[in-house]
Amino acid sequence: MYKGNMEKLMIESGFTPKDIKFLESINKKNGTNLMDNIIDLDKRFYKLIFIVPLIFFGFAFLFLIADDVNVVGFIISTIITIPPILFMLSFRMSYRASIFMKKYKRKE
Repeated sequence: MYKGNMEKLMIESGFTPKDIKFLESINKKNGTNLMDNIIDLDKRFYKLIFIVPLIFFGFAFLFLIADDVNVVGFIISTIITIPPILFMLSFRMSYRASIFMKKYKRKE
């Protein structure tokens, strides 16, 4: 895919020019292209959709079976766990990559 055309399609899918520059800087470091990064981000999006609710339900299950109910501990553990997961999986760019892949994925 032509680089200028791909950037235009990325902007139509919700990427900002800042996001595109960030991905290009990663490309220079790793020797990859934009499509490789978008595919990786798309995979991360589906992991995020699966992992975050799983962790939340895990904490809820532990909270419900506990003998001594400790609401404060549950809230603190949730607050501590969810933000690092969202940070590591970069939800915003992963969501945009997922939209891009749905719109423009090559049909083979």
